[in-house]
This record gives sequence, structure tokens and C-alpha cells, in this order.
Amino acid sequence: MNSNGWRKGMLILMSIGMAILFSSGFNLQDSPFVSPVSNIAPVAAQSHKISPEKLRLYEAQKQIERLETENAALIRFFKMEYYRILDRIWRRYGKEINSAGTRYKLDPALIAAVIAVESGGKRQATARHGEKGLMQLRPVICKLMQVDDPFDPEQNIRAGTRYLKQLLKEFDQDLPLALAAYNAGPTIVRHYKGMPPWIHTRYYVEKVLFLSQAS
Repeated sequence: MNSNGWRKGMLILMSIGMAILFSSGFNLQDSPFVSPVSNIAPVAAQSHKISPEKLRLYEAQKQIERLETENAALIRFFKMEYYRILDRIWRRYGKEINSAGTRYKLDPALIAAVIAVESGGKRQATARHGEKGLMQLRPVICKLMQVDDPFDPEQNIRAGTRYLKQLLKEFDQDLPLALAAYNAGPTIVRHYKGMPPWIHTRYYVEKVLFLSQAS
């Protein structure tokens, strides 16, 4: 018999054997070569007598590692997106940002970071509570800072920077608390006597602080 005929014969025998196994009620999960928990090194697990609990822990750890890898990729994507936003903000509003930073003695990179997180650099941005413009000024802040047109980049950036400066003074130059107050309102920060427990506010603060270093 030539090699081709031998191979065909073996394939036929294997097919017949598999058909007999499955027709007799054989379950693949009953196989000694398949772990009841996962498919990771089942033979080695049996030979070293690893308990099902340890296998479950191993499987959980692998899942955590996979999620961490996926999250890291997602974080890299958002960082790249914000870098593009920051670049656009500096090209369009760099003059206004530097002017406000000099006037109120605030780091221009911090101002740009607030703009990036608040509005994504969109001068016509609005929000559900009436926030408007690049630094998302609330109506009460516009009135307090005598802003005639919150969609005007110069007025908006100047007023937002001045407001942030006042918050820094109120909270003893504690930048994270000042940013939390900018996001959630100073009344909320005073109520909690520190950083509010709100996830979105904490995330807001982290993003601005990160971007102010990257700007």
C-alpha cells in the first residue's frame, strides 16, 4: 500500500472510532485530557494533583490579566485622542490661554487641560445644566464674571481661569480640591470636607491632572 492509501485508511479508522465513541454517549468533558474547569494543562494538573479551587484561581487570574491588557489598550487610545485634542486647542486658542495664564498666574498647561476635559476644545459646546463654551461656564459664573458671550473664546477662557484661581485660593492652593469644585461645585466639596466620593468627579480630576502634565 502506498503512503496516500495508508493515510486514507487511517483517516477512515479514526472517523469510525470517533463515531462509535459519540454514539455510545461519550462526552468530551468526560475525557481525562480535558479539565472540568478549563483547558489549561489538564494532564499536568492531574499528575501534580492540583485542586479544582487552584485551577479556578488560575483561571480568574488569567481573566484579570486579559482585562488589564484590554484596559491598557483602551487607556492608550484615550490618551492619544486627548493628545490630539490638546494639540488642536493650543493651535486655536494658545494666545488666549497664555494671556489668561499670565494675568491670573496659572499654568497655561492646566488651563488647556481643563478645556480639553470640559469641552474637548469645542467653543460652541453646551451641557444640560446650562454650561457653555470652552471651559463650560455655568450661568451663575457668567453673571459673576460679567461674561457677555460665553461662546467667545477670550471671554470664556479668561472667566474660567479667573474662577479656577478663586477656587484655588478658597481651598488653600489644593489643586485636586479646586478642580473637584470646578467640576461639582464648591458647595459639594465643602459639604464632604474634601474630595467628593463621586466617581465622575474623581475621574475628572485625574484626567485634568494627567493632561496638565502632558500638555
